[in-house]
Amino acid sequence: MQKTHRMSENKNNRFPIEIYPEPVETYINEVYDKQGLNKDFLGVSFLGLAATLIGNRYCIEHTSYTQSAMLWIALVGSSSTKKTPVLKTIFAPLEELDSKYHKEFKEAYAKYLEYKDSLDPLKEPIERQLIGDDFTIEQLYVILANNPLGMIVKRDELLGLIYDSGRYTGGGGTEQKFLSLYSGESVRINRKKDNESVKIENAFLNLIGGIQPKLLNELFAKNRDASGFIQRVLFCFPEKMHSKPPNGSVDQLSKDRYTGYCREFLRLPVETCENGEGVKPKRLKLCKEAKNLYFDWLTNWVYPIINDKDRGENEKTYVGKLEGVGLRLSLVMEVMHCDEWGVGPKEISAQSMKNSIWLCHYFFETYLRVLKTVHDKPILNPKTLAILNAFMVEFKKGLDIKAFVNRLINEGYSYAQIADALVISKGVISKYKS
Repeated sequence: MQKTHRMSENKNNRFPIEIYPEPVETYINEVYDKQGLNKDFLGVSFLGLAATLIGNRYCIEHTSYTQSAMLWIALVGSSSTKKTPVLKTIFAPLEELDSKYHKEFKEAYAKYLEYKDSLDPLKEPIERQLIGDDFTIEQLYVILANNPLGMIVKRDELLGLIYDSGRYTGGGGTEQKFLSLYSGESVRINRKKDNESVKIENAFLNLIGGIQPKLLNELFAKNRDASGFIQRVLFCFPEKMHSKPPNGSVDQLSKDRYTGYCREFLRLPVETCENGEGVKPKRLKLCKEAKNLYFDWLTNWVYPIINDKDRGENEKTYVGKLEGVGLRLSLVMEVMHCDEWGVGPKEISAQSMKNSIWLCHYFFETYLRVLKTVHDKPILNPKTLAILNAFMVEFKKGLDIKAFVNRLINEGYSYAQIADALVISKGVISKYKS
């Protein structure tokens, strides 16, 4: 049963972790108390985790179209705000499960090779993958084809995902392909190995990563705000970081209860397609009260902003996308409060819609903070700017990142300057150094 809250209770636009089930709320509070990690980052990151655990099991149907639980999330904060520890802490249960699947695959593949040339060969196993971080867009399509329930791309630095995923194609069309995935469009891949074409229906891809405020301008570059890429991202940009020094370890019982809760998602039923291949998302509809709440929200908040001539296009476009995000978030909220995991939810409740609307207002406010930062156009350090300009020139030629880093080192740039410009750690630079 979901707790009832009023949006007026959230006066400082903090992330409302009290809308989460008790094991999650307790865990986040304790992580903040003991490890000092930011509550907003923790809360928003769990949205990405829950949406990934739901994956293609469910979608929400309203009027003539459907929405999945797919969410794209960016944690905005300087390098000192511990975004990476936040992701590691929240996604630990998923990482553990992903490692388990990988181990099982390796064992199955070894057995497959053992019997490959026998009279009774085994079927080649397919790896179940929940988390990805390094691939081209073509490789991503193959991974999604092999994982019909979906996955999440988790990157410490979001810009790195955009650069890396198009590194063998010069970046051309990569972001448009991501947009097609977000919209639920089918995609087709050609497998060179078997010389066959595979069509992926309902491909599911969540994204989450961090970005530093000073690099938001780069994220908005390349016409990404006009293409709609930016408007699909839910930004977590806390006005006050509320981080504090760590003073102890998280209670093991709290950690175990959080992990146990996350594993409950695996008990949700999965429907397969009629041909026995792929996953068929079960469609949930809004209950009558939830439908009325949603319509009232669109009528009294969403569309007045969209039709406001004094509002900027970026704001209006973002609010327009929240119309669909509101449905996606209500789906995530409903499933995470499931009373019978083995059966699953039957419809979207009014409380799930209320909490979703609350979250939409939160993300709109944080997006306005992002816009303010972008429009203020902070000036980059000249050396950082020089590295970035050189990076973009080399990127168009087909960048060899290792050779590029070594060139910068030979030109006299420090590890700190290179790390700051390319948004990578000094440890990674050490690995690249010849």
